[in-house]
Amino acid sequence: MSVRVSPSEATARGTAENYRRLLWAGIIGPLIFVTVFTSDGLLKPGYSAYAEAISYLEVGANGWIQQANFALLGVLLLVFLAGYVWRMGPVLGQGWLYAATAWLAISDLGWIMAGLFTPNPFRTPQYSGHGVLHQIASATVFLPLAIACLILGAKLIRTRQWRGYGWYCLIFGLVQLVYPIGTLAYLINPTAFGNVNGPNDGVIQRIVVVGGPVTWYVVSAIIALRWAKRASGQVAAIV
Repeated sequence: MSVRVSPSEATARGTAENYRRLLWAGIIGPLIFVTVFTSDGLLKPGYSAYAEAISYLEVGANGWIQQANFALLGVLLLVFLAGYVWRMGPVLGQGWLYAATAWLAISDLGWIMAGLFTPNPFRTPQYSGHGVLHQIASATVFLPLAIACLILGAKLIRTRQWRGYGWYCLIFGLVQLVYPIGTLAYLINPTAFGNVNGPNDGVIQRIVVVGGPVTWYVVSAIIALRWAKRASGQVAAIV
C-alpha cells in the first residue's frame, strides 16, 4: 500500500535534501584544496614543499593557481556553512547558533582574503601591504575558527547526543588558538621566534593546516550528514 505525502511534506523533504547537499561542500572543498596545493607544490619549479609554506605557491609563475585554490576553498566553506547552520540550528538554539555562525563566516572569508593578497617571496620580510594583509588573513582563518569551536563545544558538551562532538570542538578550539596568537606576535615582533623560515617550515605548516581547519571541516561535515540522514529516516518512518 502506498503512503500519500502531502505537498507541504514533499516540500519540506526537498528543502532538507537541498541543505544536505550543501554539507558535502565541507568535504569536497578541503579535498580539492589539499589535492591542488600538493600537486602544485610538486610541479612548481624551484619550490620546496618541505621548506616553504603553502602560501608561497602564490608567488611567481602560475601563482594564480594557489590564489584560486584559497578563494575556492573559502567559497565552498561558506556553502557548507549554510547547510551546517540548517542542521545545527535546532541543536544549538538561536543565540549560540548566531555566535558560532558569525565566527565561522569570518574564518571562511579569511581563506578568500589569503587568495586576494599574496605574501612576499620566501625568506623575505613580509612588510609590504599585501604581505601584511596575507599574514592577517592567516590569523583571520585560525582565530575565528578557534572561537567558533569554543562556542560550539561549550554548548554541545551539555547536549547528550552531541557531547562527543562537543568535546572535540572544545579541545580543537583551544589547540587552534596557538597558531593565530603566534602569527599576531610575529607581526608585532618578527624576531620573537627567531628564524620563522626554518628548513622544515613547509612540513610544519601543512600539518597545522591539514590537521587543523581542513580536518575540522571534514569531520564536521561527516557528522552533520550522518545526523541529517538519521533525522530524515525518523521523519520518513513517522510519515
